[in-house]
Amino acid sequence: MESQFILLTLIALGIIGHSNTIAVASAVLLIIITTPLSRYLPLLERHGLDIGLLFLMIYILIPLTKNKNILLSIYETITSPIGITSVLAGILATVLNGRGINLLNNTPQLILGIVIGSLVGITFFGGIPVGPLMSGAILVMLLYLLNFLGIYF
Repeated sequence: MESQFILLTLIALGIIGHSNTIAVASAVLLIIITTPLSRYLPLLERHGLDIGLLFLMIYILIPLTKNKNILLSIYETITSPIGITSVLAGILATVLNGRGINLLNNTPQLILGIVIGSLVGITFFGGIPVGPLMSGAILVMLLYLLNFLGIYF
């Protein structure tokens, strides 16, 4: 019952905060846990992240399908200073995302804070919700920084 209340709250916050992604995801999860579909919850828990990342990667790769001289363009891009920096950013992001997902798996109660922060970012700062992975990565980075400064949680 508590999880249903949380999901209903997230649906309301998603609607109020104009985040259809959060509202729809919460609604789908609410339907799953309150119907016989709940037997698929462990399957979704095991493979949901991979499925979501698959669709995100497809979306990101679509522009590559529209360029006819893609190989030359890729070579010119990744050999430029900004291209090399983008490769480094990709490495840093994946490492931090891995650490962020580990943090969220070990302390799932942090996810609600990330969702609330995402709603505030969308509503008041024109942000785009790309999911809890990047938020978890930023959280890990902030925790490392705070620990470095001698502030422990």
